[in-house]
Amino acid sequence: MEIIEVTDLASRVTPYLFIDELHGSAIGTIVGGGISRDSDFPKEEFKALQGEDAEINDYELGNFVKKIIEELQDPDLSFLPHLTSADDLNKLSESLAQWCSSFLAGFALGCSEERSELAPDIQEIIKDFAALTAMEAEDVPGSVEEDSYTEIFEYVRVTVLWMYDLMIEKS
Repeated sequence: MEIIEVTDLASRVTPYLFIDELHGSAIGTIVGGGISRDSDFPKEEFKALQGEDAEINDYELGNFVKKIIEELQDPDLSFLPHLTSADDLNKLSESLAQWCSSFLAGFALGCSEERSELAPDIQEIIKDFAALTAMEAEDVPGSVEEDSYTEIFEYVRVTVLWMYDLMIEKS
């Protein structure tokens, strides 16, 4: 799915959240709940998670969730965490950290199991994502900043797809 298409859909859901927040929490909710159909998405609980000030459009949220599920189920593995557009690595890193934070909040909303009941691999990924929420590009040594960021971004992308498959199998 085109980044512009997802960003456009997100702006129609609400103009009050950044794409990294909205996309991360929606993906987290879908993955955590092992949701394979947009009709199973907990809209009211999700809207409560975003807060009343977010002014979520129900119809557009349904379209957004449908596209996200298609993205997660794409056999070409085209899923990407959608981040707030940025020109520098520091801002991209902050956006990815926000995406991971929002993903964890959504995952907690969608998942009916206690963390200790989840597969050990999923528990480890949750710990990794929690650590990534504090990520700052300045923490990475100079010449490898971009390579490190790319490696972390790819780790997030692939592990989300893997977690989704695992949670779908459980549901």
